[in-house]
Formats: sequence, C-alpha cells, structure tokens
Amino acid sequence: MKPYIVYNNYGWKGYIAEEWQDDWKNIGLWMSDNPGKIIVKYKSREVRKIKTSRGVVYLKDIYALTDAGMAGKDWLSWMKWYCRPSRARATFMVSQKMLSDGILCAEPLAGLRMRSSSGLPRDIFISREVHGEILSQKLAALEEKRKIHEIIRSVARQLELFHRKGYVHGDCLLRNLAFSSDGKLIYLDNDRTKYDRWYKLFCRKKRNLAQLGYSILRVTNRRENLNIFLEEYRKKAHWPLDIEYKNLVRSIVSRYLKRMDCGPL
Repeated sequence: MKPYIVYNNYGWKGYIAEEWQDDWKNIGLWMSDNPGKIIVKYKSREVRKIKTSRGVVYLKDIYALTDAGMAGKDWLSWMKWYCRPSRARATFMVSQKMLSDGILCAEPLAGLRMRSSSGLPRDIFISREVHGEILSQKLAALEEKRKIHEIIRSVARQLELFHRKGYVHGDCLLRNLAFSSDGKLIYLDNDRTKYDRWYKLFCRKKRNLAQLGYSILRVTNRRENLNIFLEEYRKKAHWPLDIEYKNLVRSIVSRYLKRMDCGPL
C-alpha cells in the first residue's frame, strides 16, 4: 500500500496520501480555492475535475446515498447514509488494497468525512486521474466481431480473477471499466466495491455478472456477445451449475427486452 496518514483537521476525519499532507492541511480551504470543473452533478453527489501542480485529480463529493433520500422519499436510504460508516474512507482503503493486490483502479488520495452540528454526514473521495480506454466507448466504436469478442473474453477472464482474489464490484458496468495501454482491466467507481478474503457466497459475484452482462448486451445489442462473456467466465471459474447459469441468462435477456421494448433476440 502507498503511504497514507490519518487526517483529523477542521472537522474532517479520514485518510489522505502522505505526499499530499502539506497541500491539504486545511482540506475545506483547498476545495474553496480549487473548485475545478463539475463533470457530474446530482442532488446527492457531484464530481469535479481539478488541475493541480501534481496532476489532474477527481473529487467526488457525496451528500447522501440517493437523490430520493435527500428529498425525503426514501427514508431507509437516508437512515443508512446517516448511520453507516464513511463510504469515502471505505473506498480509500479498498482502493489501496486493490492496488497492493495488483488490481488497477484510480489511485486514492483522500477519503474523508465531516458531520454537521446536526450529525449530517458529508463524504469526499479524491483520486488521481486514470489513463485508459473506457470500455463502453471502446466497444460501441468497434465493428469487427473478432476484436469485440477478444475484448469480451479478456474482460470475463479478468473479472473472474478479480472475484477469485476476494473482490466484488459495487457497480460493474462497462462505463466503470477501462483498459490500460497493455490491456489490463481498470476498475473505476469503487464506492461499493467489497473485499473479503474468505468470501464464499456467490450471490454478489452473480450480481456482477448480471450487471456486466446486461451492460454488454445494451452496448453491443448482440446476444452472442452476452453468451461469449458468460461462457468465458464460466469456463475460467469452473462453474458447473447449469440451472443457475440458465436462470442468469434468462434474467439478463428478460431485463434487456423489457427496458428496450423489443422482440426476441
């Protein structure tokens, strides 16, 4: 893991990369002086791209789990956000762990939480800019079947290794995955990514397969690409349960047809 320090200044608590401790003696003042450019904005969160003397960083500012929670329409989500430990701090630590295990992701620079006088939490997660090809864009731009199939098989094999190392991704979609210059998978948006060395339950891994399978189907609009992805993963994972496999395929295709309002693939 890269060196980091425990941070506890001006109401903010969490972790920051050791090399940034002089820049972020007062993280609130630094954010005011470096507003950057907003690239994602919702009621519950926003993401800013900020240019610094140390390179480009991305700052994710999280006010709640969901927009509905902020509007009082989802009280369970609101209570989870109010009571649960800091998501930013958890993302910082799991990202550190991923990098130490040879899994590429955005390098974590800060994971901090501050609570208002009423106890309302606010999280910020800062990471270094990632250089890679976003897979949703890459696959959408390709027309040659052979290249598309090669990429999908590579993604399946690397996702299986990711799972075998004890990780599950929180939002496993093509837009949250990228290829490095040497074709290694980069995992982005790790807010809900989990690690458990002794993780035995298959349900969350299956959820990743459902998320990514649906994403592949939606971006490429070809059933064969979904089949290639799942079969490659299945072969690599030695997954013998035919009924679970068939149920997974059926649920992905059913969701796709329902969302796209189209006929059989």
